[in-house]
Amino acid sequence: MFTILRVALVTPATLDTDAYREFCWGADLERTDTGYGLLLAFDNHNGDEFTAVVDDVVAL
Repeated sequence: MFTILRVALVTPATLDTDAYREFCWGADLERTDTGYGLLLAFDNHNGDEFTAVVDDVVAL
């Protein structure tokens, strides 16, 4: 089981154009119109922390 500790949105709406482009380049992700969600999570089984990237971000 995983526990989500934090959620961050990295989208063209949350960052300026240069910052979003740099994030995508550094994370080796394609630039998209909707951006990405970062799930900072904890694995309850082995105690590891990790970051998952999701591309099904819905802007509110």
